Amino acid sequence: MNGTEIGTWTCPGDFGGRKGRLNPAWWPEDSTQFGVLKTWKVDRTKSSIDEVPISGITLADLKIPSSDFITFRIGVKSDAVHKGGINLFGKEFGDFEQDIKMTLSYSD
Repeated sequence: MNGTEIGTWTCPGDFGGRKGRLNPAWWPEDSTQFGVLKTWKVDRTKSSIDEVPISGITLADLKIPSSDFITFRIGVKSDAVHKGGINLFGKEFGDFEQDIKMTLSYSD
């Protein structure tokens, strides 16, 4: 985020074996069908995935107030153990009826 790596998560596999709950009829059965919903969070003390700490990167490290926009990047590292690619499902595919969401909260 904003050029700072928050952390790494490794997917446990390529999900298939059954049709994704929301997939349209034309979606090929030999394609990835569903996945898992992950919640990444950065706060004043750490970064976490599904409330499990993954790094010491904090909001202060992201320098959000000094920019007019926020850059958010998802990818597969060149040295990843499983470099097969990445699947991102939106609200009409997979099992979760939502697109990628970014929520910003501010409090004094």
